[in-house]
Amino acid sequence: MKLICIAVFFYSSFSFALTMTQKNLAPSAGQSEIQFGTGYVSSSLTATMATANTSGYEVATSYVYGLSNEHSLGLGVGYGSAESKYDYIMAPDVTFKKQGLSDLLLAYQGNFDLSGFTFFTHVGAHIPTEKYKIDSDKNEQNLSSGRVSPLIGLGIIVPSSVADVGARLKYKLPQDGDAERVSSGLSKQGTISGGNELTLALFAEIQNAFHPNFEVSYMTVSSSTAKFSDSTITYLEQKLLSLDAAFRIEIAPGFEVLPVLTYSTLLNKSDLNIDSYNTFAGNLRGRFTF
Repeated sequence: MKLICIAVFFYSSFSFALTMTQKNLAPSAGQSEIQFGTGYVSSSLTATMATANTSGYEVATSYVYGLSNEHSLGLGVGYGSAESKYDYIMAPDVTFKKQGLSDLLLAYQGNFDLSGFTFFTHVGAHIPTEKYKIDSDKNEQNLSSGRVSPLIGLGIIVPSSVADVGARLKYKLPQDGDAERVSSGLSKQGTISGGNELTLALFAEIQNAFHPNFEVSYMTVSSSTAKFSDSTITYLEQKLLSLDAAFRIEIAPGFEVLPVLTYSTLLNKSDLNIDSYNTFAGNLRGRFTF
């Protein structure tokens, strides 16, 4: 499932020609920013011999400091819980639960003027809060990936009098990490690898008081494996198409709320022997600057 997380990479404003949107929002030089939020997600899957329905939530927070009007550093973390209910022909009414702390995200952000265009970048890493754990006896799993995942993002914004449009790219390269599996009361140690992520997106933000921002993105997640002494768990490649609608509403000086709605679907359903897959998510964040 896809959980909503607060991104900790925000960008600072430039005194001349930088264009600011929700994709490169930031504290200014010497300013602090705190975000907190909560998200809810619901997904449904149907296949020839099974159906699955998932629902869950996450709460998250982040802190960002403006080193200058062009550079900032931030960190963020979240806690989430999700429950999936599977109905197999041979094993009806199976429940699987994920919960725990997400990985810690540390990131640098940069925002630069390029002859009227705005170029933004972020470089950072997801740091695991614990090893990857799965309990086959209880049908439970934690949320931490169990491994360090460096990431890099690039983007550009083209301003106009009606709407600012842009494109962005993000690549995450998870390193091999430790894993643990409990089965029949016995703990097995292992490793998890793979799962590289590439995201390509186009977005536009209309210039009015509510800053409506719309994005279409494509993400591919390569296959990954968790290998233990007695078994191997394989997660197949996924190709996702997502549509986002977001707003930024000022409540008081230094305080804004940012609601986001997201719809996602799998593009490679036939490769996974899935008939249909749909995810709907909502996220509400509060943003303080001081």
